[in-house]
Amino acid sequence: MQINCGDWQLLPFFPNAVQTCDQDQVAGIVKFGVVGWNHDGFLDAHPPVLDEAPGRAYIRPNRPGQLVFSWEIAGWEYVQSAEIWIFPYGQNRPVAFEVVRQAQGTIETYGTTAGIRLTDQQRVVIPNDVYTVGGGPYLARISISKVVPNTRVTVGAMRTYFEVLPMVVVGGGFAGIRAAACILERGNNESVLLLEALDRLGGRACTIDWQGFTIDMGCQFFQDSKTNPLVPLARGLGQDVFGHEQKLVFQLEGENIEKDKRWKKAEDVAIWAGSTGQDVSLSQEVASHGADEADPNFLRLALALEADLDEAIEPDQCTKAQEASAEEDSAEEDSAEEDSAEVGSAVQGSSQYESKTEEDDDRGSEEMPANMMSSEGYGALLQKYAAKTCAAAGGCLVVKTSCVVSSLELTPKYVRVRTYDGVYCAAGVILSVSTGVIRGKYINFAPELPGQIEQLFEYVPMGHYKKVFLPIKKASELDKYLRKLGTGSRRQEWSVPTQTDLSFFTLDQHLIPWKFLYRLEWCLVVAFVGGEAAGCLDGTDDRNAARDALSALSLMLAWDVERVKSCWTGQTISTHWSQEPYFWGAYSYTRPGGVTAKARSILRDAVVNGRIVFAGEAMRIAKDEFATAHGAWWSGEYAADKLLGLGL
Repeated sequence: MQINCGDWQLLPFFPNAVQTCDQDQVAGIVKFGVVGWNHDGFLDAHPPVLDEAPGRAYIRPNRPGQLVFSWEIAGWEYVQSAEIWIFPYGQNRPVAFEVVRQAQGTIETYGTTAGIRLTDQQRVVIPNDVYTVGGGPYLARISISKVVPNTRVTVGAMRTYFEVLPMVVVGGGFAGIRAAACILERGNNESVLLLEALDRLGGRACTIDWQGFTIDMGCQFFQDSKTNPLVPLARGLGQDVFGHEQKLVFQLEGENIEKDKRWKKAEDVAIWAGSTGQDVSLSQEVASHGADEADPNFLRLALALEADLDEAIEPDQCTKAQEASAEEDSAEEDSAEEDSAEVGSAVQGSSQYESKTEEDDDRGSEEMPANMMSSEGYGALLQKYAAKTCAAAGGCLVVKTSCVVSSLELTPKYVRVRTYDGVYCAAGVILSVSTGVIRGKYINFAPELPGQIEQLFEYVPMGHYKKVFLPIKKASELDKYLRKLGTGSRRQEWSVPTQTDLSFFTLDQHLIPWKFLYRLEWCLVVAFVGGEAAGCLDGTDDRNAARDALSALSLMLAWDVERVKSCWTGQTISTHWSQEPYFWGAYSYTRPGGVTAKARSILRDAVVNGRIVFAGEAMRIAKDEFATAHGAWWSGEYAADKLLGLGL
């Protein structure tokens, strides 16, 4: 931001000239500045000071040698008192005060204050404080307050400016907010500046109210609820959290098949196949590793699944089961630091500070379903957590939304974070944006990212995934049919309130695979489609996506499409993550083969140019964490510890 001399309305007991006369007794301030930032200081009236202009210092709070003032006063023998006063931006109440006791010298201050002397008879006590990013830019002003009689003062006051050099977090999703909170919790009087391109926080956690429904446009399930840190977070913030089960039904060649041991066996084969790190044929692996000739439906199921995947995903994609196993095996074979050493001298792994990569929260003996949900939504949860974090941090955390970062430029003392709204300076940066933003070069780097790092991001691109919301008329033919199909007793009674909804998949060699979730309580069909089909639909309007979803639903049910449409309210809304300019996809996936299985762990531990680290769900390596909100949360913790461990 630009600094103007009139931004501070200083009180009248800080005069520019104390006394004037025609005698030869002359005193005046010659220069005043921050050591290490070469500048002789400003007069009280001066032209505007732009970002990074001389006379504008950037310091790390509460660190020795960071904030040291130097000065020179001519005619010191005629000066009876002089002081240095420090004011937060735009305020006339000082937060620090130092007595000047000699003609020239240095004074170091750490941002704490005790008593400030106004006169011999009057004192004012200012609370202890630290310099924060929210309080800056700060004005430091040296003034001559008293001289011997008949002394002419030429320059009675000079000023300089300084700002706290914060840690900057780029991206306000779960990874970014958690990273900011951990820096504040675990750092030494750190300040954090969080920059978010959207006009809201949350990233792909986005809750909206639509047609009387509270719906999540992005992540919606608390997966792996017994170890998911967001479950106790939601409860602690007063959200209504409940268990969510799905009765799974697969439509295979016109026949409804409930999920059973055959499907589990197919999943096991897929995981085994994926552990090789290759894009193998699922049906071939089924045939050679345990196909039961007495159960021909098992092979039919695998063949249909493979055909669906071939139709649905791009040629260089692999299944989630494949990437999970490949990465899990890779993580066991190679340490992150060894991998990080392979990507060049501009990228360092952490050697001083180790952080846990897993959380172990077993919720005691509480029996909980695998997945849970919140009636208020994921996006609302993040908003609550962000508000609580900001309130606790005070001026140590500044959040700027609608602030698009265009480049990160390294200087000898800090990272210059250039945005379309101005320039910010950072001691270090956590970059918690989607891999689509980095792959698309929507943020420029100076110097450029090492080629090896750029290549690794090519191995974890953003995948397509689309939700289409379709309200169904209550008590309509379709509502009754789906309720009947979804009826069934739970396998277990849980210790938390639990809802059971119907979830069904299309598995046919001639159809694009869709998943449908029927929210029984709301009479709401949520249609899901991934891969190339989702990417294409993201480029069309909501009603076109609704037509495709209803057509797929009618084929799956073997109903006429008009019969299905007659049960639909006609209202719809859908997601378009692949078209969103700050995401370019719904979640990260890993391309199969070779180094790709190591990409996430190498990027997680990379430190670029000594000051930039990465965060986000794409940086998690455990099979149940990447492409999840809680994976992003843990990634934020890991990145914060990594950055703090650099000792910047």
